[in-house]
Amino acid sequence: MILGANGYSSYTGRAYIYFGGSAMNNSADVIMTGETGNSHFGNSVSSAGDVNGDGYSDVIVGATGYSSNTGRAYIYFGGASMNNTADVTMTGDATSIDFGRSVSTAGDVNGDGYPDVIAGASGYSSNTGRAYIYLGSAISVKPILINAKDVPNDQGGYLNLKFARSIYDVPLSEMGGINYQIDRSVPPNINGYQWISVATVLGTYNSFYTAEIHTAYDSGTSGNNTYFFRVTAVSSSTGNIWRSNILSGYSLDNIAPPLVSPLQLHQQAQM
Repeated sequence: MILGANGYSSYTGRAYIYFGGSAMNNSADVIMTGETGNSHFGNSVSSAGDVNGDGYSDVIVGATGYSSNTGRAYIYFGGASMNNTADVTMTGDATSIDFGRSVSTAGDVNGDGYPDVIAGASGYSSNTGRAYIYLGSAISVKPILINAKDVPNDQGGYLNLKFARSIYDVPLSEMGGINYQIDRSVPPNINGYQWISVATVLGTYNSFYTAEIHTAYDSGTSGNNTYFFRVTAVSSSTGNIWRSNILSGYSLDNIAPPLVSPLQLHQQAQM
C-alpha cells in the first residue's frame, strides 16, 4: 500500500510504501521525498498499474505545489528491489494550475495491454481544470542504457554508449521532439553520484542510438578509472524528463602514440 504525507518538512512532502505479506508490519519499506519545500509531494498517491509491463506494479505520486503550483507527478517503477528514485517525471503546463492535484491509474484506455495513468490540474485556466492521460507501453518510457564499451583501436579517452529510445521519441510533428542528455559521473561516494552533462543527442525516432563519449582519464585493464553514465530523455515541448538506468565503463589506450623522431642538428658551413 502507498500513503502520502504532503506536510512533511515544510511541505516538501513524502510518500511511504508498505509491502504486504503474511506478517505485514508498520515500517515503511520505501520512502520517497519531494524535491523542494512547498512542493506538497504526496498530496495525491495511487497505484499506477504495471505501466512498463515488467510484471511489477508501479505507483504515481502528485506534488501539486511544485514550482509555484505548476505541479508535478512522479511514477516509480516497482521491482524486486524497488528504489525511491522517480522513473518518470511529468510537469504542469504553467504556474498556478495545480498539476498533480489528483493522480490515478486510468486502466488501459487504448487497449494495448498496458495500464495508463491520469493526472488532474484543477487550477488550469482560472480553475476550469484539465486532466492528462499518459499511456503505458511495451517500449519503456525511459531510455535504456544497453552498454558502455571502449572505442577500439584508439589511444584511449572514449567510450561508445548504446541506448534504446524512449517511447516518447516520436516524429517531431506528433509531440514536439525529444533530446537525450548524457551525463557522466566518477564513482559515487558518501554524497552519491556527481553528474555532469557531457553530450546531447537529438531524438530522430531511431530504435537505438550510439554516442561516442569522452572520458577524463584512460584505464588499465583493471578499470581503475571507471566512470558511470546515464541518459535522460527531455521533451522539447513540455520539459518532461524520463531517466535511464545507470551503467559503468572505462576506456583503454589500445594503441601506442606515434613515435617522435629525435631532433637532429646539422652545422652549416658559413661563407
